[in-house]
Parts: sequence; structure tokens; C-alpha cells
Amino acid sequence: MTEEPRRPFRAGFIAALRRTLFGRAPAPPPHITIALSGTLRAGAILGVIFGACNIVFSWLYPLSDDTIAALLRFYGPMFAAWAFAAFRAARRDGRVGSGLATGAVIALATFFVFGLMNLLRVNLFLYDLTARADWQRMMAVFRASGFESLRTFILVEFVKELPLKLAVAAGIGAIVGLLGGSIAAADKRLT
Repeated sequence: MTEEPRRPFRAGFIAALRRTLFGRAPAPPPHITIALSGTLRAGAILGVIFGACNIVFSWLYPLSDDTIAALLRFYGPMFAAWAFAAFRAARRDGRVGSGLATGAVIALATFFVFGLMNLLRVNLFLYDLTARADWQRMMAVFRASGFESLRTFILVEFVKELPLKLAVAAGIGAIVGLLGGSIAAADKRLT
């Protein structure tokens, strides 16, 4: 019998750590994978719907400012859809945490797709949007930036702002998910 050469403790530890970090992790249970893919798909669909509405509104009303009332009318139904998805998840699983997670994931997926659609909207209506009052600060920053192309400047700004926007959306999604999950839990206790 040939004996396997002994490796020093550190080499064995590093190999085990590599296997743990980069090796084959156990697969999540199938119901979690299905729920996650369904939530991502629902979020992407919401992102396309709200992105398309945003494009149509910009086409119909290119100089309309983003007032508080207009933002609430636009984002209110989006947040309600996230809360509804969280309510359904918490109702199905019987856990408020499922609602919180569903709210965060659906919000992340929605805002990722919505952000891409918003970038498309800005490129389609760029010169109409620059006349809006709420774009004047952006135009001042562009003039001071030294960029030659407004489209390039907008793309760079979009990429810089995207992580923060996604984090804020996931946070809002978690909050409305907690709300939807709590309502589901309270509703389940009453019935």
C-alpha cells in the first residue's frame, strides 16, 4: 500500500477553504429556486411595464416635470405590486421573512430592468428632456464636466448611479415586503 504524502496543516486548510468558497456548494431546495426565479421574472416584467409607461409618458409629455404628485402616481403602483408579491409569498410560506426577501428581490429585478428602460428613454428623448426644469442641474454638471458628448456623459452618470439606485430600490422593496408579509401573517392568524 502506498501511503499518501502528508501535507502540512496549512496546505490542507487552504485546500478545504478553497473547496468551501469556490467548490460545489449544496444546491438550494427546489422550492426556493423556483420561488426566486419566479420573483426575478415578475420583477423583470414589472420593470418592462413601468419602463414602457415611462417611455410613453415622455413621448406624450416631454416637458412634464417630476413633481411629488407625479412621482407618487408613478411609483405608488410599483410599490403596491411589490407589497402584493410579498404578501403572496408570506401567505404561501407562512413566514414574514419570505415577504421581506420577496419584496427586496422583486424590487431589485424591477429597478434593474426599469433602469435600462430609463436609459433607453433618455437616449430616445435626450434633447427634449434637456429643456425640462428638473434637468437644468444635470446640464450644468455636464457643461462643467469637460465631456464632449452629452450621451456619453449621461451613460457614465447612469453607470455611476446604478448601484445606489438598486440598493435604495432593494431597501424600499424590503420595507414594503415586510409590510406585505406582516399583513399576510396577521391575515393568516385571523383566519
